[in-house]
Amino acid sequence: MWRLLVILALGLSAAFQTGGSEGSIEAFIDAEMPAVGVPGLAYAVVADGVTSVGARGATKIGSGRKVTSDTAFLTGSISKSFTALAVMQLIEAGAIGLDTEVSHYLERFSDQPVGAITIRQLLSHTSGFSTLQGNTSHTDITGGKNELASRVDQLAQMNPAHKPDQRWEYSNTNYQILGRLIEVVSGQEYQAYIALNILESVGMEHSFVADGEIHESMAAGHTPWFGTTRPLPKKTTDRGTAPQGGIVASATDLASYMQMMMNGRNDVLSAEGKARMMRPASDASPGYGFGWFVDSSNGAVGQRRQRAGIR
Repeated sequence: MWRLLVILALGLSAAFQTGGSEGSIEAFIDAEMPAVGVPGLAYAVVADGVTSVGARGATKIGSGRKVTSDTAFLTGSISKSFTALAVMQLIEAGAIGLDTEVSHYLERFSDQPVGAITIRQLLSHTSGFSTLQGNTSHTDITGGKNELASRVDQLAQMNPAHKPDQRWEYSNTNYQILGRLIEVVSGQEYQAYIALNILESVGMEHSFVADGEIHESMAAGHTPWFGTTRPLPKKTTDRGTAPQGGIVASATDLASYMQMMMNGRNDVLSAEGKARMMRPASDASPGYGFGWFVDSSNGAVGQRRQRAGIR
């Protein structure tokens, strides 16, 4: 039986444990939501092709706006699976080679050590870039349409912490480069490509890609504050980090997305392409495919850093 559980909660450090609980999802939420201090959440459960959705709480403390199953949340690293899917679409179209060096597509990477990294290595976090390099803060953010291009041009000058295929290490840097690759190869902004070729194709009507604007309809992030919870200040969505963390989606839409990934059909991507994304990418990446953590021992695929998974 295919089963998918997606829980989107408002940005607190405490995490729901979605696996292994007994009883209904409603009973689980009743027990856990007060304990972790989450002000609002939405969920979707897909089992045997049937989707159940629900929501609790407010989009922002004190706002009076209730969370619904169509409320858009910043999904964080689930976004990497969208970027990987877009790259796989371009691979199947013959526009990108999986084992081709990145310098073949991005001119700024020519004659640089980083230019020898392949697309497969970027997709699977075996490029040599470290987690620390991927989490480097930027103080020169402009919010302009060239934000991603500017950041990736800077990455072309960076030396990876390790040699390619030497080790697996999760790094946002890999997916920033892949986002720029999508732009250069497709001739479209990352936001436009994802919206047209994935969100619209899947029917994700309440979802969008970080575009440098403030979206009042989004659920607000919250943080613990001396035993209580307070909302984070509203700010613009970040175009520069969109490929690794900027997909904004509802629980209902993510359920549709995962149904597409599980349906075994040729649609947004070939059935074989989807399956390939959810298998170990290489010997150097036994627990990660293309945009997805994988566990070959039990067939589980998911995102460890988010509240979403598939079994």
